[in-house]
Amino acid sequence: MTDKAKFMELFEVPEFIKPFLDYFITDKDIKLVNILGNKKMTVEEAASKLNQEKSVTRELLEEAYLRYLLNKETENNKVYYFISNFYSKLGVYDCLFNDNFFKLPEKIRKKLEAWEFKLYTEEMLPNLSYYAKGEDTDIGKSREAFVILDELDELLDKANRFKVIPCNCRILKEGCERPLEVCLRFDTKIEDRTPGRELTRGQARELILEADKQGLMHTVNADWRNVGPQAMCNCCRCCCYPLRLAEIENTQEYWPVSNYIARVDKQKCKKCGTCVNRCHYEAFYYRGNEDIVFVPENCWGCGLCKNSCPNGAIQMVEI
Repeated sequence: MTDKAKFMELFEVPEFIKPFLDYFITDKDIKLVNILGNKKMTVEEAASKLNQEKSVTRELLEEAYLRYLLNKETENNKVYYFISNFYSKLGVYDCLFNDNFFKLPEKIRKKLEAWEFKLYTEEMLPNLSYYAKGEDTDIGKSREAFVILDELDELLDKANRFKVIPCNCRILKEGCERPLEVCLRFDTKIEDRTPGRELTRGQARELILEADKQGLMHTVNADWRNVGPQAMCNCCRCCCYPLRLAEIENTQEYWPVSNYIARVDKQKCKKCGTCVNRCHYEAFYYRGNEDIVFVPENCWGCGLCKNSCPNGAIQMVEI
């Protein structure tokens, strides 16, 4: 088995990426992964395998860790490094910050996105039975919930640190031209290798308001009032992995959690059609040229319609 073939097997790289592997991986990466194999190693153990100084090895391992080539964990006061996989590296790092990703042929990018979404689906499906019962899972996957702008200041007041990263869903799917730098991380979810840039509270607030103007829905961990916000996605129906999977699996009643539904005051409605254009789920439509119809069953409770109605004809009502 060649070094490249061994790497692809260990790192779980799809076969169709083989001709493009050097878009993501260096020869040094291949050597490091092949040496670690399926073992967890300390710096000292890796240095011995690599036949180099511990200080050099530590720097090498940390750099690989920051690029999601490796993961690490502490056990009995010792730090162990072990290999990640291509699914994680692509979704969290490569499509966000590797310029070579955009040099891939379009058909390969589409194939790669379909592969990534398939693995995401396999990862998420075991969680849905928990979500259906209104629970988070015992495997670390908190439920998402839609959050409306009326809750924004309360949500931001529960966080002390803010970081924005590009949306890997939208980059991978390429389904629309809405803004990319819109995914937020807060406090404990900002780790040593969380990419992106730091924001002030005010900057985070302005970013969310602008995302809303651009037609993006807002989701956050459902238990944010109790534990604080962890991660906020500013989502579109066409690209967002959770929202796409929710439609495929018909989870509207329980995931992402909807705490509100739109209510329309027909006396105030001037039939401008803003809600028709803003709603991702066809909850509003024109009946002929005379009336706008609201279909409550189609409403996911995101609040985009209310935020943009120029006549204040829509309110979000708690359910």
